[in-house]
Amino acid sequence: MNIEVLVATMKQHDFSILKAMNIQTNAVIANQTDENAFYEERINNNVTKMINTTTIGVGLNRNFALLFSTGEVLLFSDDDMVFVDDYSIGIAKAYEDYPDADAIIFSADLTKDGEVIEHIQNRDEQAFIYNSLKYASWTISIKRSSYLKYNLSFNQLFGGGCLYGAGEDSLFIKDMFDKGLKIYKSSFYIGRTSRDTSTWFTGYNEKYIYDKGAWLACSFPKLKYLMCAYMTWRIHKISNVRYSKIFQLLMKGYNAFHSLQSV
Repeated sequence: MNIEVLVATMKQHDFSILKAMNIQTNAVIANQTDENAFYEERINNNVTKMINTTTIGVGLNRNFALLFSTGEVLLFSDDDMVFVDDYSIGIAKAYEDYPDADAIIFSADLTKDGEVIEHIQNRDEQAFIYNSLKYASWTISIKRSSYLKYNLSFNQLFGGGCLYGAGEDSLFIKDMFDKGLKIYKSSFYIGRTSRDTSTWFTGYNEKYIYDKGAWLACSFPKLKYLMCAYMTWRIHKISNVRYSKIFQLLMKGYNAFHSLQSV
């Protein structure tokens, strides 16, 4: 099975990222930098394409990677991911176990300062929308034929460098469910990724809450009050912002999304 890693990154000057991430398959490096250019490297019979653009925004960057993809199975990744050895074998086995799968969400670790802060351990089972929107893009794989068939892409309004911070990965997952793709979860562990730094997250502050309201408007346009009330309860458990203020900010962001206004 031809597995291809799609990496969204910034300011790379060479192909050293392949070793840093332990990439052992074909790859596409979507690199937002100060030039528009295309490079190709062949190492140990694996082909890596680097797409340099002067664009901004993680959703657009991931879309560039998708456009230049050729693999049978595409594995999304950030540049701080470190894959386990022979990850391609486990991924191929998962798709053999679920031959009807359009996409599979894999297990991984999230680290900070070298310590594991979240162990994402899935069961081997079919995924459903009510418990799958929490997954980050670096746990997601998809058959390229399904990506093409269902005309999938990442939203360019949400995520690092975009109008609204974060949420492009959960919107991608929701789009897959909305279009009827068959998605599974796998217990196979693909690696670990670091959250030592973030291009967008500065805490559960008013900007975060406002942007979450915009995300709700994009994701659930017909469930305004229900989703804002639910998200108020969720955010109140992790934020110092008072309950009534959270709801107000969510509603403000929800309403502002229709005219694409930011804070």
